[in-house]
Amino acid sequence: MADIFLDEYRKINPAHEIETLSLFESDLPEFGFDQTTAKFAPIFGDQLTQEQEQKWQVILDVISRFDKADKIIVSTPMWNGSIPYKLKHYIDIIVQPLVTFGFNPETGEHFGLLKDRPLQFVLTRSSVPVGDPFDNQLPYLRSIFGFMGILDHRVVVAESTTRPTSEERAQYIAEFSEILKQAAAEF
Repeated sequence: MADIFLDEYRKINPAHEIETLSLFESDLPEFGFDQTTAKFAPIFGDQLTQEQEQKWQVILDVISRFDKADKIIVSTPMWNGSIPYKLKHYIDIIVQPLVTFGFNPETGEHFGLLKDRPLQFVLTRSSVPVGDPFDNQLPYLRSIFGFMGILDHRVVVAESTTRPTSEERAQYIAEFSEILKQAAAEF
């Protein structure tokens, strides 16, 4: 579905540079003890080892790549009512204190540190409709990106994608393609 959206977007905006990140084909950095220690060091006034600094820089590089985008598209299927583990892994890498969100100790409130920009969700799911209590996909994505300061959310959701025959599936994709093209035109 994302390809249909991007193809239409490219036609409308040929001068825009589009960079894609396929999470299942990417070698995302691990986020273990050293990275966790590094993320809290500025908060607690601790010094990092050279190894921790190197591992933390890898995390900062991933965040920098994300933050350079003027517009963002997140395309994901629903897995078990939520998002695939690779997307969760990526989100856990980019959501970092003092980098993508801050905290006000006086009020106890968090606030986003990233600039707001258009964020298009292109979501698919086989059987769980938007608003269903089992839908932990869209509410989580809206919440976590909003947490970082990105609030301009646009949403298209392909629901009930499981079709009994290949003909019905092809017809659904053709119909939904028009929705995707319209969303691309408005993005």
